[in-house]
Amino acid sequence: MGDCLVAISKENPATADGLWKRKDAAKYCGVTERTIDRWILSGVLPASAKVVIGGTVRFRPDVITMHVNSIECSPKRESEAAK
Repeated sequence: MGDCLVAISKENPATADGLWKRKDAAKYCGVTERTIDRWILSGVLPASAKVVIGGTVRFRPDVITMHVNSIECSPKRESEAAK
């Protein structure tokens, strides 16, 4: 995959229900919490990654992991990461 801008953490910060908080999903992906929101809105992450339980937002680690692992770096991103 090369030097992607997405740096995946090896930690699994799942809560007791097996889901991640927004900050945990962001940390896992190596991005900000706002980026996680943008990815959901833009379709980078499918809507099924986000779960709302009684007004509390959680994220499905299996969906996030699958989609982050499938992200390929474009040549532009690789050259930017090298700077």
